[in-house]
Amino acid sequence: VWNCCNNKSIYVLYLDFLLLFLYVQNRYFMSNSTSTSVFRSTKTWMWQSFPICYQTQGTNGSAVVLIHGFGASWGHWRKNIPVLADNCRVYAIDLIGFGASAKPKPGEEIAYTFETWGQQIADFCRQVVGESAFLVGNSIGCIVAMQAAVDNPEIALGVAQLNCSLRLLHER
Repeated sequence: VWNCCNNKSIYVLYLDFLLLFLYVQNRYFMSNSTSTSVFRSTKTWMWQSFPICYQTQGTNGSAVVLIHGFGASWGHWRKNIPVLADNCRVYAIDLIGFGASAKPKPGEEIAYTFETWGQQIADFCRQVVGESAFLVGNSIGCIVAMQAAVDNPEIALGVAQLNCSLRLLHER
């Protein structure tokens, strides 16, 4: 358990989520389930005047926001989304500067920082998801999820991390 602002606990579920991830991967490859990686067209959300690409699937259950790692996009989660969507409302976002989202000039139009991406996720939960969500990150997406939860604890039901990258954190 990791305690942050306002005595709210954010649960970092390394092992539990890793097991779920492996289960989802196994189910996807080993079944003839109707859950497939066929996606509707992506959606666009305007954030600070920049177009942000995201994908969503599922209509029932808790909201889960998937946050990709460095050099990736929402497509990183393409095999997980349909299976998770059987029981959750899944949102996978392209962080600003990645995938099909806007890539504004660094330092002039936007600062590419964990604080910026954390605020993007918090605003996404408020404006698109419409409620608190489980934040799931991979690589730098883990740091983004934690930043969002620390700065905006009301938007996070929990944080799960896969292969967390601690790169650049030593500079703080």
